[in-house]
Amino acid sequence: RLGDDNAPLYYRRRRRNIARKAGNIADFCKRWGGGYDYLLVLDADSLMEPTSIIELARRMEADRDAGLIQTVPRLVHGKTVFARLHQFASRIYGPAIATGLAWWVGGEGNYWGHNAIIRRRAFTEAAGLPDLPGKAPFGGHILSHDFVEAALIRRAGWTVKIADDIQGSYEETPPSLVDFAIRDRRWCQGNLQHVGVLPARGLHWVSRFHLVSGILSYLASFLWLLLIAAGFGLAVQAYFTPPDYFSDPHQLFPTWPQIDSVLQLRLLALTDPLERNGLPAGLYRAGLPGRLWWLDGARSRDAWQEKWAARQQRLDALARRLALPLTHLDTADAVAESLPPLLRETAWAA
Repeated sequence: RLGDDNAPLYYRRRRRNIARKAGNIADFCKRWGGGYDYLLVLDADSLMEPTSIIELARRMEADRDAGLIQTVPRLVHGKTVFARLHQFASRIYGPAIATGLAWWVGGEGNYWGHNAIIRRRAFTEAAGLPDLPGKAPFGGHILSHDFVEAALIRRAGWTVKIADDIQGSYEETPPSLVDFAIRDRRWCQGNLQHVGVLPARGLHWVSRFHLVSGILSYLASFLWLLLIAAGFGLAVQAYFTPPDYFSDPHQLFPTWPQIDSVLQLRLLALTDPLERNGLPAGLYRAGLPGRLWWLDGARSRDAWQEKWAARQQRLDALARRLALPLTHLDTADAVAESLPPLLRETAWAA
């Protein structure tokens, strides 16, 4: 696949395979990094087209302040129904989300651990990872190192950008719900470790937001479980203690439960425009295998929603109803196992 018999290719196997992927990259930077200006990080299941790699290098050369440029990989090679549903959803929702995220974060973007180019100097000077104090699962090596490395690179004054417009970046997705849950439990522990990173001095507030967002994405499953338990408890309470609308035997009219209509109207005002209008005005990419459309949100919103959004919503709703309770329960279980040591040991300062 190198396309040139003279292209140099080196494979190395570490004698002390410690700190996983982050340790592998750190070992390369310490021993051979001085001979290179940039690093292109890929996972075993990720791919990039040559033109995309060249464009990343060109942008690095043009922007001397850039420390890291992250592409937005598209899901490919899905064989199972589960993988294809994820792949289809990412093709529909992914471009709009990536465009909005890249615009919002600007030079304070994030790093997802692969399909990104990194300036070697920025990485070696700023992104050295310490071991968190305490015992596992929250002490020791930082599992979700990518968020932390991006935050440290930005803290040193380099920019971290998300290149949503670069095509030809791909990755694979877990083929089954079980494989997805295994990966998600590992990510759950890694993101909860970031509680110990948040107090680090000098981090940009957007970098802290990335860390908090990752933490809350997993704590939300635990809160979801508590909400389900509370709802179940209320249902049991209503069954055994039915409401008494006539507490006074001589009253003529029932005493109805109090409902906060003001909060209901505020919630409706917040969610109803999104439900009715869908895409706001602007240009969006929607890609399918071998095809790419540019959509004008103001002119083609209704047609696009009718042809694609409605179909995707049905498929996505079906998949969510089947998978969401299981993934939430699995994540809640992982959070419940991790919370006791997390509450005991959360301090880290850099």
